[in-house]
Amino acid sequence: MQNITIEQLEELHQVRSEVMASQAFQDWCKSLNVGRLYISKESFYDAKEINSSYDFKKLNWLGKRK
Repeated sequence: MQNITIEQLEELHQVRSEVMASQAFQDWCKSLNVGRLYISKESFYDAKEINSSYDFKKLNWLGKRK
């Protein structure tokens, strides 16, 4: 891993912000149908795995008794 200074990171962030704000970049993203929103499915799969390992039949749903 390279040694990167705070100044270099700030400069990189500044350049990135300028590029992303440029109309040419936005048009390029639109032409490729690229969005900025990304949602990780990892938490979905973790929740599904946890739910599948739990026995919901033991629950007392809405106060109903077995």
